[in-house]
Amino acid sequence: MIQVTAAKIRGYGPWTLTLGHDREHRLQTLQASLYAEAQRLFSERDCLVFSNRHDEYVIVSNGLNEDGHRRIRDELEERFGVDLQMHVGRGPTPAAADSAAHRARLRDVPVLGEAGGDDITILHMDVNDLTSRVRDVPPYGVSVLMLELHLMMARHFAALQSLSFFMGGDNFMVLAGEEGRNGVRAFLDVAAGDLGLCLNCGVGRASTGRGAAMRATRSLDTIREIRDAGSGPKPDIYEADCC
Repeated sequence: MIQVTAAKIRGYGPWTLTLGHDREHRLQTLQASLYAEAQRLFSERDCLVFSNRHDEYVIVSNGLNEDGHRRIRDELEERFGVDLQMHVGRGPTPAAADSAAHRARLRDVPVLGEAGGDDITILHMDVNDLTSRVRDVPPYGVSVLMLELHLMMARHFAALQSLSFFMGGDNFMVLAGEEGRNGVRAFLDVAAGDLGLCLNCGVGRASTGRGAAMRATRSLDTIREIRDAGSGPKPDIYEADCC
């Protein structure tokens, strides 16, 4: 089973209205600082936080029990003065776990994280040689292209019970189930055909979110090393044996 924690600031919208019209810089600062601290606290416990709409996080929390969740929540609330909801879902696929967390939120079920769980698969993708591809494209045009790619990716992998996230630059991560892992080749072909973008995909599998991300990044780095060395054909999908 995969464990996902949905974390969200309670009453965020109404609270922002109390800050007056000159508030946007304060909100952006709060969101960035809160995410940085949440990522630090969860990653220290081998979890991984994905930002989802800035005031909400999707956290790969396999191995983190109820007490661990409460300690992190209490520390974040004390430091930032926010009311942070956390609801945990478990399921056979990332999408099922996310749906279970959502149902727990609707019922306001207390945090019930569990230690242990099945292995997690994370895909780490980037665009091969994006610099050359967009040399004559202005910065915002590159952003539009990345948004198009992410939307295509999100729809493709959502249909395969997997969750995709934009990580910045030209990097994306997918919390994948077995269907998602098996659907990588089809997505790379679609991205190349529809957007003219050739992607690299590193695959990582481990018992924790942080461990799976590390292995996925190691796999992606291996693709880059093979490409840069010019010692043979570059694979576009690779799974390293270890880190």
